[in-house]
Amino acid sequence: MGTSVLLASLMIVLGSVVWVLSWAAGSRRLRPGSVLGIRTPSTRTSDEAWFAGQAAATRWLGWEAAILLVGGLVLLALIGAGATIIGVNLVALPLFAAVVWCQLRAIRAADRAAQRAG
Repeated sequence: MGTSVLLASLMIVLGSVVWVLSWAAGSRRLRPGSVLGIRTPSTRTSDEAWFAGQAAATRWLGWEAAILLVGGLVLLALIGAGATIIGVNLVALPLFAAVVWCQLRAIRAADRAAQRAG
């Protein structure tokens, strides 16, 4: 069960980090050339494209953060209730698929917004 607790805790920590990044992206705090942010060829063309791309990604990053945070808490509750490792993994795998889907949507939204911003 130790690995399951680690997985759930990691999800909560990552969800918190993604939430902060989403807030920073939406409030123009992520500067062009920063290590953080969604970096595509389109978002790197200009400062305006960078900020437009980051802002467009915030919706999907917010969903990603929510999935990680709530998912981590659900996994901890399942572990506390005595769920088996298989049961925990059956819940965790769709959550991770949803996180990947949100990340891909965020990248796509950032790229499209950056292309429009030029």
